[in-house]
Amino acid sequence: MNRVNTAAMALCLLAALPMAASAQTSEYGPQGGVREFSISGTGSNDRNFNSGNFGVRLLILVGI
Repeated sequence: MNRVNTAAMALCLLAALPMAASAQTSEYGPQGGVREFSISGTGSNDRNFNSGNFGVRLLILVGI
């Protein structure tokens, strides 16, 4: 049983190597010259609308 577990773990690690190597490329994420603009928000209140809260997030990325 121990050999089966060891072999399964080694197989999983070998299968994960290509994914780890591809994560190191610079092609992922925003590139130069790309602009991104994002607005998001959240809010809540009680049943009678007597009290509440809200939040807003603004994200601006500008590439050169």
